[in-house]
Amino acid sequence: MRKRTFFGLLILLSIFVVGFLIFRTSPESQKTTKNSDNFNITLNHDETSQIFKTLIEYRTITPDSIINSKLLPFLVHEKEYTEDGHPLPSPPPSLNGTYIDGEYLIRFLNSDEFIREPGFENKDFFSKEADLKHLKGQIENSKKWAKETDLKDYYLAYKNDRNEKEGYHFYTPLFNNDSTEVYIQVDFYEGVYGDGTGYFLIKENGTWKVVGSTGIWIT
Repeated sequence: MRKRTFFGLLILLSIFVVGFLIFRTSPESQKTTKNSDNFNITLNHDETSQIFKTLIEYRTITPDSIINSKLLPFLVHEKEYTEDGHPLPSPPPSLNGTYIDGEYLIRFLNSDEFIREPGFENKDFFSKEADLKHLKGQIENSKKWAKETDLKDYYLAYKNDRNEKEGYHFYTPLFNNDSTEVYIQVDFYEGVYGDGTGYFLIKENGTWKVVGSTGIWIT
C-alpha cells in the first residue's frame, strides 16, 4: 500500500515538473516576456528636449506659429491582404497617428528616396541588429507615450496646449539602441492643406543635428 502511494506521488510530481517546463518554453510565455521588455523602454527626457528644439530651429518655426503640445503616435503596422493575397495599404495619416513598420522604415531610411545632407550619403542608419528590436519596442509604446506626454514636458517654449488640427504636430521620437540616432516625423495642417515630413538626426559631440529628411505625405 505504501509502495503504491509512493509511486502515485512520484507520478504527480513528474507531471507537475513537465508542465512547468512546457509553460516556461511555450510561445505565449516568450511573447509575454518580450512585451514586458518592450514596456520598460522609456523616453530620454534630456535627449528628447534637445531633439524638439533642434527641429523647431531647423524648420525655422516662428514664435507666433501653433505647435500642438500633444504628441502624435506611431502606430503598429499590421499587414492585411486581399482575398487574392495582395497587401492592403495602411490607413492614411491622421490626428490618431501614422502607421509604421520597423523593417520598412530602416529600408526606406537607407534608400535613395531618403534625402541626406552632404557628408552623410554613405552612412547606414539604424544599422545594428539591436536597433531594429529597440525600434519595434518604441513603436509598440508610442501610443502610450503620446497619450501621457505633452510637448511642454520636454520643450518649455511650446506655443499651444490644445490638440487642434491646425499647426504643427510632433511625433514621439524613435531612437537607435544607444540613443545616438533618432527618427521623428512632423506633420503640418493649415485649412485643407496638410503634409508630413520625416527627419533623421544624429548626435555628434553632444549635439543633435539633422542629417536627412524627406516628405512622407501631402494633401
